[in-house]
Amino acid sequence: MEFSVLMPVCSKEKPEYLKEAIGSIINQTVRPNQLVVVKDGELSKELNKIIEIYQNQYPEVIDILELKKQNSLGMVLNEGIKVCKNSYIARMDSDDVARRDRFEKQLKYLQEHPDIDVLGGYIEEYDQDMKKAGSLRKVPLTQKEIYKRIIRQNPFNHSAVILKKKSVLEIGGYKDCQLEDYDLWIRMRLKNMKIANLPDVLVNYRTSLDMYKRRTGLEYLKGIIKIEKLLLKNRLINRFQYLKNVLARTILAFVPAKIKMFLYPKVIRKVK
Repeated sequence: MEFSVLMPVCSKEKPEYLKEAIGSIINQTVRPNQLVVVKDGELSKELNKIIEIYQNQYPEVIDILELKKQNSLGMVLNEGIKVCKNSYIARMDSDDVARRDRFEKQLKYLQEHPDIDVLGGYIEEYDQDMKKAGSLRKVPLTQKEIYKRIIRQNPFNHSAVILKKKSVLEIGGYKDCQLEDYDLWIRMRLKNMKIANLPDVLVNYRTSLDMYKRRTGLEYLKGIIKIEKLLLKNRLINRFQYLKNVLARTILAFVPAKIKMFLYPKVIRKVK
C-alpha cells in the first residue's frame, strides 16, 4: 500500500530534532513512497541543509513545498495535502521520532479495515533530549469509545495519525484555527466517518516548556471555547456540559506553564 507522510517545518525548529524526525521516517520497516516536507516560511541555513542532504539521498521519496510566509498549522497542512499523491497521508511532527514499525502496524490494520478514515495510536512522551521517557499518552481505541471521548477531550494524538486523503478533503480539510486537529475529528464525527486507534506506541513525543506555554493563556482558551461551541452547536453536548467544560478549561488555561508541565502527566490528563 503506497502512502505519503506530511511533515511541516517552521523556522523555530532545531536542526538536530529535524534530522532525527526525518531519519525515523526513512528508516521505517515499511518506508513511505513519499515524504512531503513543507517549509513554513523562511528556514535557517542549518534546517535547509538537513532537508537538502536527505532530498539528495532520497530524491524518489522526498518532495519539498516552500511557503513564502509562515501560516497557521491548519493552512500549512492543507497546502501539504495538495502535494501528497497517495490515498493515505500520515502526519509527522518535525521534532518527534516515529517508532521503527509505526507504519508497518498502521498499514496492516488499514489493509484489514479499508473503510477506516483515520487511524491513530499511542505516543510516549520524552524529555527534550529523547533520553528520559515520561508518561504514555493513551487514547480510546474503538469508534464507540472515541465518539464518547470526543465531547470531553481530543481523542487522537495528531502526530501519530494516518488519514484517508479523500475523507479529509470531503469535509473541507483543516480549518484555520488553533486546535485544527480536534476541530477536524469533530467534523469527521458529525459525518459518522470510521475512526480508530491502535493500542501501540507509534511515536516518541518530545516535550518541552514551550509546548506547555502554547497551551496556556487567553489565545489558547479562545481556541478551546471555539471547540466547545462547535460541540454545542451540533448538539454533541448540552448547555450545562458546555458551561462545565468552559469553566474547567478556563482554570487550566491560566495554570502557569511550569506548573502545568509538572502536573499534566500526573494529574491534569487523568481528570479531564
